[in-house]
Amino acid sequence: KFAAKTLAAYFWRKDTEEKIKIKDMAFNVYTELCDTEHLSELPNEKESLKEWIKDIAPEYARGAGRPKEI
Repeated sequence: KFAAKTLAAYFWRKDTEEKIKIKDMAFNVYTELCDTEHLSELPNEKESLKEWIKDIAPEYARGAGRPKEI
């Protein structure tokens, strides 16, 4: 969980456009951690990582869904 939170925090700091929501971040972090020694510690579902990282998510990432394209 620590590695997931650290990686998510890093990605959110780089998200200057403030577009990455919690679900998208969970997918990004899961994908990155699959290539590390943490693979065996990951949950079966990518979406389960949402619970691990939601407490460190910035306010904009907590909003409902993706913004609608105009």
